[in-house]
Amino acid sequence: MDTMAPAPPVISSPVDGSTTDDSTPTIKGTGEPGATIKVTIDGTPAGTVTVGADGTWTLETTNQLADGQHTVVATQTDPAGNVSTDSQKVAFTVAHEAPGDGTGPGGDGSGGNGEGGDGSAGGTPSTGTATTTGPATGKLPTTGAPVNVVFLVAVGLLALSGGGYLIRRGSRRKGAVETR
Repeated sequence: MDTMAPAPPVISSPVDGSTTDDSTPTIKGTGEPGATIKVTIDGTPAGTVTVGADGTWTLETTNQLADGQHTVVATQTDPAGNVSTDSQKVAFTVAHEAPGDGTGPGGDGSGGNGEGGDGSAGGTPSTGTATTTGPATGKLPTTGAPVNVVFLVAVGLLALSGGGYLIRRGSRRKGAVETR
């Protein structure tokens, strides 16, 4: 008869001291194959999951966590019913980006949400480096050619050349860019 408690499970994700913007984080770790893992976050049960044959487990949490620091702990119960001691505590932070105040470079915040106007932010244009990610096509100017761009809603990336552009709010058709 098995009366030996299993070793505590190991929590591998989130990493101790990490920060996430996911308020329902996925908790991952390792344990004894076939054991049942019980996870608590801040002392509140977050769920249970069975360790796979490969010794890993994953718990998709469903309770929304508030911004701030949280602590996750797990125990495991082996198939014989023996319960481990607590895992090491893992502290992590949930932090959502604060909304902007509309006063970033190149804008004075007077554009609001575009009601009654074209949605441009106004202010003094700023200069800098344009960086694109994703499947951009065409070419951006390389040096010396200023590009003024107002993005209200970005559905895809546009290839821009020198000049000013206005992307009209609510427009979804191709070619909805005006040169000023």
